[in-house]
Amino acid sequence: MKFTTPYITLNEPIPAETLIYYSKQNAIYRSIIPAIILICAIPGLFYEKELSGLIPLSLFCLGAIILMGYNLKVFLTFAPQIIINEAGIRVANLPFVDWQHVSEAKVVGKLGRGWDFYFVYRSSVGKKKIRVKDLNIGSTELMVLLDAYKKGTTY
Repeated sequence: MKFTTPYITLNEPIPAETLIYYSKQNAIYRSIIPAIILICAIPGLFYEKELSGLIPLSLFCLGAIILMGYNLKVFLTFAPQIIINEAGIRVANLPFVDWQHVSEAKVVGKLGRGWDFYFVYRSSVGKKKIRVKDLNIGSTELMVLLDAYKKGTTY
């Protein structure tokens, strides 16, 4: 099968079912900077005597702890976030739904501080929005897979 998009060309057959997980590697990389902030800021909390110095240091520590907590949650999630096959799709904790009952399943880009891509899913059982950057697949590959499974063109 040759499936061409503006960005990639797939010459391999698409599998009967695709499991997409959170990217563990990205979670580890995104935890490095908050860990460095904590390592540098925690000793300052003990040596700082002025209130004007304690408030920014404690806010830096709190922000770093929140970022590390989110990345730890991503790292410890072992269940697939998206399961796609020709019959339908299952997203995160929502039940499996046939393609006929899916009103929207697409990758959308949002411009903020750079482009950020999201997988947007709506069906009769619920809706979900997952940031593609957190997954172990790129936005282009996810679009190709969604298109192939919806059309039933897997081999």
